[in-house]
Amino acid sequence: MTKLIQLPNNLEIIGKLKSKDLEQKTSMNGDEYISGSVIITSKIGNTTHDFLVKIFTMNTQRSARTFKGIQAVFNEYKSVEEHGEEHADTIKVTGSLKFVQYETSNNDLKEYNEIKGNFFTRLPIGVDEKAILEVGTVVEGFSHDDKGEVTVTGFNVAYNEEVVTLKNTFVKDGISETFKEFYNNKQTGRLLCNLICPTIAQKSVHGFGANFTISSNKVETNDLSIEVIGGDLPYTDDKKYNEEMIKLSKAKLEKKLEESRRSLYSSSIAPATGF
Repeated sequence: MTKLIQLPNNLEIIGKLKSKDLEQKTSMNGDEYISGSVIITSKIGNTTHDFLVKIFTMNTQRSARTFKGIQAVFNEYKSVEEHGEEHADTIKVTGSLKFVQYETSNNDLKEYNEIKGNFFTRLPIGVDEKAILEVGTVVEGFSHDDKGEVTVTGFNVAYNEEVVTLKNTFVKDGISETFKEFYNNKQTGRLLCNLICPTIAQKSVHGFGANFTISSNKVETNDLSIEVIGGDLPYTDDKKYNEEMIKLSKAKLEKKLEESRRSLYSSSIAPATGF
């Protein structure tokens, strides 16, 4: 039976805690959990990025350490929104890249990557801010977009055979030819990447004699891009994906999408059984 090999999928973001939208609740089974998201602002070079980090953790024996850390974020960490720029915490989050795929009731297919946060640490002021990703990738191909950038099509297989399609992925200027030489069609290897999500510039408009500030930033997708800045030579050992493993990965993605379709149109109301 074909089995999918887990590939590296690790990210690290350092920046200032801009805001947090978290809630702590108890499930129907009596287990405590924390869910929601935080936004981390990272000033990298001349660009300011706002990274939306999704959070979910249960207070179980297996995840007690993760829960305790995120509980500290919930209760103790200071955000710009609540305490101001000067008093907000600089933090490091480690986690992984996820892939979200679903169809709306209008049959529009939505696909994007999002960041899942696992561990959070407060850091001293003045540390270098960054947003980096190492991701084992099955490179299916590449092309040139309208700006001349080399865009990459590929996917990762994370823990528990979770298939993560890479969206909005491109190769840094200056290394594209080397990348194409090493990673021809269907090669598998570890790529090093920058995560990119520039803050949407806000503008002031007038309405009814008052000034309003509006922004088109889509928080639900976070407009995340992935810039390949380096990597290893393609795998030649058992981590190298063959045609059968690639086919199985695609089938798992399709099955997951089909399950989301069924859940969209299924009813939570049980049918009548008496008459």
